[in-house]
Amino acid sequence: MFENLKAAKAVGVTLSNLKGPSAPSSHRAWACDVLFYGAKVGSASGSDIKREISLVIDEKLMQQMIDVLKGGSFKLDLTHLPKRTPGLGTPHGFMSLAIAQIADEMDLAKELKISARTQTLVVMRATPDKVTVFSEPYSHEVKGRLSAQFGDDITEFVNESLKGI
Repeated sequence: MFENLKAAKAVGVTLSNLKGPSAPSSHRAWACDVLFYGAKVGSASGSDIKREISLVIDEKLMQQMIDVLKGGSFKLDLTHLPKRTPGLGTPHGFMSLAIAQIADEMDLAKELKISARTQTLVVMRATPDKVTVFSEPYSHEVKGRLSAQFGDDITEFVNESLKGI
């Protein structure tokens, strides 16, 4: 979980001033500044209602950002493409989707951090796209007990994955 967010951050592609996208699915809208090595280089916004992404970044800089993202193991999720996405073979198309994915992962991390304060969150092998919640605060003792109880069925402790995000 949060692999793309971590990969982007590691190569210096981050977002700031993220507004949204927390909302029920299909009603989400968001906007943010795009940073490259800490400097603002553009802006982006998106809307589930319009099913489009708007991106404003210099073309040459965009290609540099794409190169570092690809070199840093960033992978596009092609399962939820907006209707009006520029071709994925173009820098604008790749970067539009990359920024949208980073914004989505940031939003999810923000929501899960709230739950992680008082609960233990895990990803189970049987449901890899869902977070299972245990209603006790995360600790090494709780991790040990759950690991002993569920063994290899637990693929990730989300409380640990959220550190540094």
